[in-house]
Amino acid sequence: MLFDRFIGGTDGLDSYNRANRLKLIFMAVMVAIIGFTILYSLSVSKYPVSLNEALGIVWDRLTVGPSGTVAEMVVYNDLVPRSLIAVISGASLAVAGAVMQSMLHNPLADPYNTGVSSGASLGASVSIVLGITIIPLDGTVGLVGNAFVFALIPSFLILGLSAFKKITSTTMILVGIGVMYMFSALTQLLKLQATPNEMNLLYRWQLGSLAECSLQDVGIVLVACVICCLLLYRFRIDLNLLSVGDKSAITMGTNPWRVRIICLLIVSFMTAVIVSFTGVIGFVGLVAPQVVRMLMGSDNRFLLPASAVFGGAFLLICDCIGRVVGTTGVPVGVITAIIGSPLFLYMLIKRSKKVTI
Repeated sequence: MLFDRFIGGTDGLDSYNRANRLKLIFMAVMVAIIGFTILYSLSVSKYPVSLNEALGIVWDRLTVGPSGTVAEMVVYNDLVPRSLIAVISGASLAVAGAVMQSMLHNPLADPYNTGVSSGASLGASVSIVLGITIIPLDGTVGLVGNAFVFALIPSFLILGLSAFKKITSTTMILVGIGVMYMFSALTQLLKLQATPNEMNLLYRWQLGSLAECSLQDVGIVLVACVICCLLLYRFRIDLNLLSVGDKSAITMGTNPWRVRIICLLIVSFMTAVIVSFTGVIGFVGLVAPQVVRMLMGSDNRFLLPASAVFGGAFLLICDCIGRVVGTTGVPVGVITAIIGSPLFLYMLIKRSKKVTI
C-alpha cells in the first residue's frame, strides 16, 4: 500500500489516522478532477465551440430555455449527457469490479465475469438482427430492454444453481465463463445473418459508446447505480471479512454464501443497466480497483468510494480522448482497452507475485 509507505516511520494510532487522511485527500482530489474535466469536456468535440461558449449555452438553456441553435444541440443534447453518463458508468463499474475482486478473492475479476456482457450482446443481437424485442417497441427502447433482460440471465442461472447447492466463488466464475462462451457463440451465429447496416450497429454497440445517451438515459442510470452502490457499500465490512477467508468470516458471524449471492445480484443488476445504455465498456471495472488498491490497500470502507471517483474520472477522460481521435471519433470502449490493457500489464509485472486481495 503506497500510502502506508509514504507515512513510514510512525506506528500506532497516529500512523493509522495519517493514512486515512491521505485516502480522504486522494478522493477529494479525484472529485475535483472529475468536476474540472466535466466542465472542460463540454468543449471537447469535433464541433468548434469554446469552453466559455459551452458554459454560456448550458447556463442559458437552464435559465432562459432552448434556443434551437446547432451549438446548443451539440453541447446540451450531446456533450452534457455524454459527460454525465461517463462519470456515472465509470464510477459504478469500478465499484462493481472492486466488489467482485473482494468477494471472489480474484484480482482478475470484474463485473463481466458473470457473463453479463455476453448476455447483453446476445440480447442486442436478437433485437438488431432478428427484430425480436421483449419490450414490444422498435428502436433504442427495444434494444435496451433486450440487452438488460439477457444480461441478467447468467446471474439467475447462478442463483438457480445456488438454490440446490451453496456454490463457491470459483464455481461462480466458472459458470459465468461457461455462459459467456455459449452466448458468444449464439451471437456469432446471428452475425452470419446480419446485413452490413446491422453489423455496423451491432459492432459499435459491442465496442461500447456513450454517444447515443440522452439526459433521460442519464436519469435512469443515475438512480439505479446510486441505489446499487449504496447497497453494496452496506456490505463493506462483510467484504473485508471475506478477504481473510470463508472460515474466518463465518467465525466473525458472516455468511459468505449469502453475501456473495446478494452482492452478485446487485452487481449484475447495476452492470446490466449500464451495459444496456452504453454497450460493453471493458477494463474500467478491472483496472480502476487495482490502481486504487495499490494506493490505499484493500479496506472496502475506503476502496469502494475511492474506486468510484477514480473510475468516473478514468472513463470521462477516455471519452474525451475518443471524441477527438480520427475523423469522427472512436467509441470509448476502444480507448479504455488501449489505455487499460498496458496499465494492467504494468501492474501485474510490478507485483510479480500473487496479488493479495
